Amino acid sequence: MIALLALVMLASALNLFDLFEVGLSLQRAGEIGCITGAALTGALAIVVATPCSAPFMASAVGYALTQPPAVSLLIFPALALGFAAPFTLIAFFPLLARVLPAPGAWMVTLKHALAFPMLGAVCCG
Repeated sequence: MIALLALVMLASALNLFDLFEVGLSLQRAGEIGCITGAALTGALAIVVATPCSAPFMASAVGYALTQPPAVSLLIFPALALGFAAPFTLIAFFPLLARVLPAPGAWMVTLKHALAFPMLGAVCCG
C-alpha cells in the first residue's frame, strides 16, 4: 500500500512538472445543460478540495455518523453550504473577485515549485 501511494505521489509530481498531463475537462458539460454543467463543476470542485478539507471535515462527519438521523441530515447540508459559501459570495458580489490573484505565469512557477514537496513525500515518506 505504501508503494502504491508513493507511485501516486510520484505521478502527481511528474504531472506538476508537466512531463505529462492528467486533467478533467468539463467543457462538454455546458453542452449538456446549464444546471447539469454547474452540478458537474461543483462535483469536480468537491473532489479536488477533498484532500485539503478532509482533515477538518473528519470530525464533523464522525460526529454526524454517531448522531440520530435527523441531526445527521442537518450536518451534511451545513458542510455543503460552508463549501459553497465562497463561490456564492463571489457570484452575488463580483467585486470580491478583484481581491483574487489574476492568473498568469506565476501559476506555472508555483505548480513547478509544489512538485518538490511531492517528490519529498515520495523519497522521505
